[in-house]
Amino acid sequence: MRRLQESYSKHNATTKSRNHHRVVANAPIVPHENDILLGRGGNNNQHKGNKQLRDLARAYSYSYKMASKTEKADMAPELG
Repeated sequence: MRRLQESYSKHNATTKSRNHHRVVANAPIVPHENDILLGRGGNNNQHKGNKQLRDLARAYSYSYKMASKTEKADMAPELG
């Protein structure tokens, strides 16, 4: 267990030192059509990705409700 923790710590330190990402303060974020926007309000609800998600949920809802626990587990990867 200790060896695993040491290995993880070394990897984590290396990973952190390689990541030189900068956050640009006022950079605009433009969502892609397949993105899901979180939050409340009509703009998020009207976004294409959110509409696609709702359509997908409606399409599988009955089958998912009727499925056994095992069938639900098999169904989940298909949705992702």
